[in-house]
Amino acid sequence: MKKLNNALLLLVIGSLASFSASAQDVVINGQTYQLLNSQPLVAASSAIDGQSKAPVVSVRVGDEVAKSNDSRSLMITGAIEVEVSEQEAKNIAEQFNLELVGYVDGIALLNAEQGTDILALEKRLNTKVKTPVRVELNHQDLLPQ
Repeated sequence: MKKLNNALLLLVIGSLASFSASAQDVVINGQTYQLLNSQPLVAASSAIDGQSKAPVVSVRVGDEVAKSNDSRSLMITGAIEVEVSEQEAKNIAEQFNLELVGYVDGIALLNAEQGTDILALEKRLNTKVKTPVRVELNHQDLLPQ
């Protein structure tokens, strides 16, 4: 039993060490999170001019974030709430290649495909609407299997 506890402790310490070493801060919905499992993208221009560029942080649908080292991870689901008219919601869905899931009382629920850069999408959407959009984050253990 003691060996099992030691092994579990080593796993936890190892995962915390790798978490803190690889986590990057990102802002989603105006709040800061630590990005857990996405690889930064290298700017496309670095391949063209041969210059070393700083990696561009990209948070994609399906990635995980957390508020801190000891908080539960949250998954970027791809669902986005937008406060617009129904016609505006249809136009935004078409313009940004999103699925219009539903519309109720001035709130549209849009869905982005797996792998979509959610930070870039959030930024572009916020330039089109008056009220900031809300990117949905779900606890891993609450997602359907």
